[in-house]
Amino acid sequence: MKCAVVDVGSNTIRLSVYQTEGKNFRQLFTSKETTGLASYISHHRMEKDGVLCAAAALNKFRSILEQFAIDRTEVFATASLRNIDNSNEVVMELFRETGYQIKVLSGHEEALCDFYGVMYNIYIDTGMIFDIGGGSTELVTFENRKPCTIESAGIGSLNLYNQFVEKIIPKKKELEAMGEKVQQELDDLFGCRVLARQTKNKDIIGVGGTVRALLKLVNLYYHLEEKNRCITRNQLEEIFQMATNKQKQIQNMILKICPERVHTIIPGMLVMKSILEKAGCERIVVSKYGVREGYLYHAILSRDEDKEEIQ
Repeated sequence: MKCAVVDVGSNTIRLSVYQTEGKNFRQLFTSKETTGLASYISHHRMEKDGVLCAAAALNKFRSILEQFAIDRTEVFATASLRNIDNSNEVVMELFRETGYQIKVLSGHEEALCDFYGVMYNIYIDTGMIFDIGGGSTELVTFENRKPCTIESAGIGSLNLYNQFVEKIIPKKKELEAMGEKVQQELDDLFGCRVLARQTKNKDIIGVGGTVRALLKLVNLYYHLEEKNRCITRNQLEEIFQMATNKQKQIQNMILKICPERVHTIIPGMLVMKSILEKAGCERIVVSKYGVREGYLYHAILSRDEDKEEIQ
């Protein structure tokens, strides 16, 4: 069976096509559109231009999918539509514009999908997962390959940028204000829930476009092999310092590798730094799979199993 999964995120809308057999799958094709939907939110409502931007990306993907013999297409949204007051209206308008019925995942459901995506491709029994998106950050602790605590915070790389940064690179005062916001949000998460189940594992698993972009930067800057999937805390700190100090070498690398993240990579790294500090971890293991693969595996391929359902 060929399945298409579309993830409507706060910064990007991503399409992945998979060939499935039973509960196994392999990716055939992937594409993304950088829409910055979080930038179209005013007074907790998505503006008409944001709806049209999302519809244009979805209709572009529809044209692409016509070239495949797709058996099933699933479209879901995360914080992009979850954290707005007119979510139902936007979902209905996008259905009229594209024909796609969009499932809006709760923060819990998004984190659960992250977990199943990670478990499909990384063989670690016990630990912690983070996913820094454009509009939210998810944290999952797990033991014996079963989720324990699942938390979501309303801070992401794009909404932090929109809220605190005037130009491209944050000024010192903007970084400080952003850091205070991140600390406040993560203190709430780690205070009594996440850390209560945190293990002494020095590795933490990273999911999503922000950490994948950082991995590309680390591999290029430190001349590491492309197959490397790890980022040390010291490497993160050094790249962050160079980026915030506007060092040309790193700025040019960002423009070369991930130009669409030139404004969000620093807020994303700031969240990562804070998570590693609070979790006491020294290394990030970057997962190849994340929320789309977890949604595919958990909500589509494994529906008959006795698992927590994504309704």
